[in-house]
Amino acid sequence: MSRVARRILPYLSAHWPRLAWALVLALFISACELLKPWPLKIVIDSVLGGQPLPWDWARGWSSSAVLLAACLAIVALHAVVGALHVLSNYTTIEVGQRMVNDLRSDLYAHLHRLSLAFHGRARVGDWDAAVQANRELLELGSDTDAYNRLGKALAELGRHAEALEAYEQALARDATNRIAERN
Repeated sequence: MSRVARRILPYLSAHWPRLAWALVLALFISACELLKPWPLKIVIDSVLGGQPLPWDWARGWSSSAVLLAACLAIVALHAVVGALHVLSNYTTIEVGQRMVNDLRSDLYAHLHRLSLAFHGRARVGDWDAAVQANRELLELGSDTDAYNRLGKALAELGRHAEALEAYEQALARDATNRIAERN
């Protein structure tokens, strides 16, 4: 079993009654889908083909009564299948949303249990790569936005003198640049 499945199964098993209900609904839907052609078979065999109806209680029915009953049966079956589909979708979506909510709650609880030192050590971005990428862009040509991004990356790395130079370069190219002015 995969690692992901082992982690997800506890969240899924917590909702097993709803999942069992969804499975029962799927079986009912399948059974009703199997019943759909039968009214049409009765119409073809008994109304158009002239064969007697297979049920003793309906042997005296006229062709128009059999046709009407078959049409009502088709409509009823489609209505039942539609209602079962709606109920099945509602059930499975509800289980999915509850499962994701449980997973999200556990994740947030885990993040809150972590020490503040962990959050201080965890790097949000790779600022060295940002410095390198923006310097490569600037080799291709002068770009005010690249200078602003370079300044931000250098400032995040604590290289404030270099960051100031990058912001000054951005202001030299655009004296009204709000980002460079604020930094």
